[in-house]
Amino acid sequence: MRSRRWVVGVALALLATGCADGPTRTGAPSTVPAGSSGPVETDGLVWAADQVVHLADGTTVDLGAPVRGYVVAGAGVFFFPAGSEDEVGQVGTDEAEVRLASPDGTVTDTGLVWMTRSLRASPDGRHLAGIDLGSGEEDRYGTPVAETVVVDLATGDEVVRSAEAMGDPGDDDLTALYEDVELDVAAMTDDTTYVEAATGVLAYDLATGEGSELPEGEEPPTPPAAQDAVESPDGRWTVVPGRRLRHRLVAADGTMLVPMAGTDRWVLDRWLDDRTVLGTAVEGPGRGARIDPRDRTALLSCVVPSGACDVVEATAGKRVVFPLGASHVSGIVFQAGERP
Repeated sequence: MRSRRWVVGVALALLATGCADGPTRTGAPSTVPAGSSGPVETDGLVWAADQVVHLADGTTVDLGAPVRGYVVAGAGVFFFPAGSEDEVGQVGTDEAEVRLASPDGTVTDTGLVWMTRSLRASPDGRHLAGIDLGSGEEDRYGTPVAETVVVDLATGDEVVRSAEAMGDPGDDDLTALYEDVELDVAAMTDDTTYVEAATGVLAYDLATGEGSELPEGEEPPTPPAAQDAVESPDGRWTVVPGRRLRHRLVAADGTMLVPMAGTDRWVLDRWLDDRTVLGTAVEGPGRGARIDPRDRTALLSCVVPSGACDVVEATAGKRVVFPLGASHVSGIVFQAGERP
């Protein structure tokens, strides 16, 4: 593990002088300078549409481009821009440069080039993590060893840069090795980053930067896939499909709750957290389970145990992207207008 400090000005200077071909790999930007009023709000429902990220406190952040994937951290939104509409919400094993968008509309090229599906932020917004596929020591075939990178956004320091459990460039054919594994940042807490490495699952302590392999049988705290999340994360509530697209919620003690959706029909299908379930509000001439082409659909958010709901009107007819790694809705693309 090695620690370095870089600032945005270094990245911009290198780009301006043409010192490198393609994306410049410079390390971490200083995103929360001394005297800053503090980081952006990371809690609650966050969504993006039409190149704008909407935070739960009402703040909007214009990315200047449609988005493939993003996280809210530090002083803004770190994201991969989409080159076309087909790329919106799509991340994978390819690399792209991470950009930083601030609430004031400033968009900065950070110089960080990471595997797109690996971008993560700690829940408190203090740390940013990803996997760098192009900066490590090369094997005999010219393939760099993958490196786990974690940045402390309050200081601009890389607290982790490690190739631990990513293969041996002296002995391994890294291309062949990486074809058989799924490298990823599996999860983050405020204290720990969990990484699916090539030869094991590592937990990096963000206070020390040290990594240790998880014992066999132990799993990182990764939420289940959103499409399977009919049960709340704490297991206290379960979504029950209802007739005519009117889903209900059942508590562990058997109590039935009909959400106050404020619409004729609705579907609930994913949990944001223990208390908040998301879905689709449907209004229009359609009846029952049939979705009429003239129906209007939008993102719906309901809370338990009150059953109070809000229709996120600004999502009507939009393609909505949720942040990566934040919750059960990680990376999901909600397409208003599709059949729920």
